[in-house]
Amino acid sequence: MMADISKENKGIEKNIKGKPDTEKAALVQEVARMKATQLELLHKKTHQDLINAAYKAADELKIAPWVLIRAAGWGNFTEDRGALYKGEHIDDIDTLTEEQKEALMGVLGMRSGWELIKKVK
Repeated sequence: MMADISKENKGIEKNIKGKPDTEKAALVQEVARMKATQLELLHKKTHQDLINAAYKAADELKIAPWVLIRAAGWGNFTEDRGALYKGEHIDDIDTLTEEQKEALMGVLGMRSGWELIKKVK
């Protein structure tokens, strides 16, 4: 598991153009810390909070809310709206497009975090 994370970080670092290795590594670490903090905050949100965020993000994207909810894998959230979210970070949901991730993170108050994440992609 640790080797996989190390390989992933090296791949991310290669994608940051024009930065010395120490700056790249620092940026990767900063993004990892930020995402961990954001995930803690996301895990304090209820399913209803995320449904509401999906509706607002879908409105920004001019798509039907259920397209976004299903793409995120949240179709079952209506069954227990008060449950706390236990899923992964928005950026780590592979079934969402980059545009959908950005919209959701913006609605959830994490737009500046998204800008930082994009630097290491």
